Amino acid sequence: MNLFDSPALAFSTSLALAAVTPGAAAADWKPSKNIEVISASAAGGTAGATARLVQHLLREKNLIPVSSVVVNRPGGQQTLAMNYLAQRGGDAHYIAVASTPLLSNHITGASKQHYSDFTPLALLFTEYVAVSVPVGSPIRDAADLVARMRKDPASLSFAVGTSIGGIIHIGTALGLKAAGADIRKMKPVVFNSTGQAMAAALGGHLDVSASLANGALPHVKNGTMRVLVVTAPQRLPALQDVPTWKELGLDAVTMNWRMIIGGKGMTGPEIAYWDATLKQLADTPDWKADLIRNLQEPVYVSSGSMPRFLEEQYQQFKVVLTDLGLAK
Repeated sequence: MNLFDSPALAFSTSLALAAVTPGAAAADWKPSKNIEVISASAAGGTAGATARLVQHLLREKNLIPVSSVVVNRPGGQQTLAMNYLAQRGGDAHYIAVASTPLLSNHITGASKQHYSDFTPLALLFTEYVAVSVPVGSPIRDAADLVARMRKDPASLSFAVGTSIGGIIHIGTALGLKAAGADIRKMKPVVFNSTGQAMAAALGGHLDVSASLANGALPHVKNGTMRVLVVTAPQRLPALQDVPTWKELGLDAVTMNWRMIIGGKGMTGPEIAYWDATLKQLADTPDWKADLIRNLQEPVYVSSGSMPRFLEEQYQQFKVVLTDLGLAK
């Protein structure tokens, strides 16, 4: 899918740009040694799963003429993986799975690395945040949540996944900010995993749980959680009964995108090679089927369109992280 085909990304002016189609320059370079696909999480993490699938399809579909391996560099909300990639310079045999901490870490001061210190190669998919409560919660729906937070923004506690200032925190706060709540008074609580956050909410220790939508879905299916709202631009197929912030009249679309990046200074032919190869990967039925299973939208945005997209995302994150008191 190219960026014109994605209704879910139509809200972003950056994604009205024309996708750059890989050209003949792709034939001017090809890998000559082992490819490392760098993951910012351990093998069981979400970034690790994406890296493993990318590496598997590169090999199984014969998309590259050399061997490949996944290298896990977990820690620091992606900073260790980015440091590892940066130390390899512009060597196009090293690519990494990157997500929103590429931007938020710089804004909060957790990392000195700006997104321009790397070469964006392709955006592969997006996913969205879901705000949920236990089925017995007195919070009836998203409008009720908004009303309570407007009246007393410190009255509810929120489980926000694995980091303060991460995309789950941002996605939740952006909607509440648009509704007029003082998000600096929010009470976010961090857990090491979505499972722990959900367990805390289900146990009555916290009022609200925010997670990626695929983390909430199993609890919806087993009847223990209700999703109040999602941060998508339109309702998600697996959560058709759940409204979006936009439906409530709030300009608060937030996505957790996943992209492939390389080191700074990659050449035009190297970028074109990876653009063409990753587009082939994204078009495989195996790739698309895996994304559908995980409530992830298969979207392909090529390297040439990425700088403007990343700058718009950076500015959106900077505004909300500043309002949260987290920007440095």
